[in-house]
Amino acid sequence: MRIVVAPHPDDELIGCFLMIKRGLVDGVAYADLSNEAEWKAAVSLCEDLGLEFYTVDEFLRDRPPLRVLFLPSPKERHPLHKRCYYLFSDYPCWVKVTYVTEMSEGVILLPPDLREEKRGMLDRYYPMKSDLWLYEHKYFLFEGYTVEGEDALCLLQRLL
Repeated sequence: MRIVVAPHPDDELIGCFLMIKRGLVDGVAYADLSNEAEWKAAVSLCEDLGLEFYTVDEFLRDRPPLRVLFLPSPKERHPLHKRCYYLFSDYPCWVKVTYVTEMSEGVILLPPDLREEKRGMLDRYYPMKSDLWLYEHKYFLFEGYTVEGEDALCLLQRLL
């Protein structure tokens, strides 16, 4: 199983759009589902894309075996992003991939067609948050990952 840990609904798309698009994600575990509209949007996204929907609490309670775990980078400024990283940093899996939701060193700029597709998905599923990317193009312009673990090379080869 390959899971994205999303601190907030929309982080799975902002940080792991390419991984989801390429079928490298099986589910999403969400930390903050306090906003009902965002919770419903996250459920809808998972249903539409054929992804398993979890809360972080359920996931940590059930502890299913994982091949790949996508975590927000501990270098991000938002405290919940850091908390999610540390909650899962010792979770056993073959490969840990950290993703970013902030423009930083080492990110790749997406080509225009993928930028528009990513923005379209953000608009479709999370219109209540569109203020974030209406003027701040950074949320759909890039992706950035750091890979660690024994199968890291195999994962990177599959992506290229």
